[in-house]
Amino acid sequence: MRQKIFHPNTKTLLKAWERINQETAGNLASPEVGEHADLMANLFVLDQIEEQDWVFRNSGLQIETLFGRPLIDHDFGSLWSPIDRSLAHAFLNGVRFAERPGIMRGLGETLTGDTVRLEITLAPLATSQIAPTKLPRLLGLVQLLDPFAQLMQRPIWRQRLTALYPPEPRPRPSKLRLV
Repeated sequence: MRQKIFHPNTKTLLKAWERINQETAGNLASPEVGEHADLMANLFVLDQIEEQDWVFRNSGLQIETLFGRPLIDHDFGSLWSPIDRSLAHAFLNGVRFAERPGIMRGLGETLTGDTVRLEITLAPLATSQIAPTKLPRLLGLVQLLDPFAQLMQRPIWRQRLTALYPPEPRPRPSKLRLV
């Protein structure tokens, strides 16, 4: 993924996802939890229940504080302005079919018009061989790029997309060999 100065927790999640999904499970040095204490409170999982319906299966405490409510069983698209909703759903499907992480950037807006910049990382979760799920799942991470104090303790009412960093294609080995 081309670096566009992503949040440190975004970089951590991307590195962890790459490490977990490597074909050769060589040197798997785990990061220390203490190094990224705020990461867990910003994680969420989405399940695709229909073609355009991605619902929250769980979300961290910081996300619930940010949006002012628990998001379990809420549609991910309902957080976006109507103009951006179909683009957000298309992006989720792009991450799903590419089987690689992608990053969305946006503005979170309160009912009073206060805004903060957000970064949302989405990565596909592998299905378990032991208990395969029929539902595609994505692991997500929400990171504020501005201080939460800018919102004056008001929850985000809706989001607007400002940038999309789609999944980069996997390098494909060349099938043509010159001798």
